[in-house]
Amino acid sequence: MGVKRKKNLNIPKDNSDFRRCYDMVEYGHVTLGELQAVKEQYPWFVPFVDNWKELSLLFEEELDKRLYMRIRQLCEESDALRYEKKGELYYERNFWYNITQ
Repeated sequence: MGVKRKKNLNIPKDNSDFRRCYDMVEYGHVTLGELQAVKEQYPWFVPFVDNWKELSLLFEEELDKRLYMRIRQLCEESDALRYEKKGELYYERNFWYNITQ
């Protein structure tokens, strides 16, 4: 039996998106080790997983503007991993998706 995973999972784009991720990790008792598995399945999440402690601290300290600015920086890093630019257009890179039915 396999797990059907979502192909188009998106990174958090702002503080409210991050709050939902944070709540899932905190209240779902997800460890940092378990969070590493996200990087394997969704390579564009690498910047967020690698900076999870920093983002969590900014969130917990209610440093909203700094959190938002950091999220936007990581979004750029993530987009560079996920998309390639050809001319003026961006194309999603061809990641191999392990989707079972």
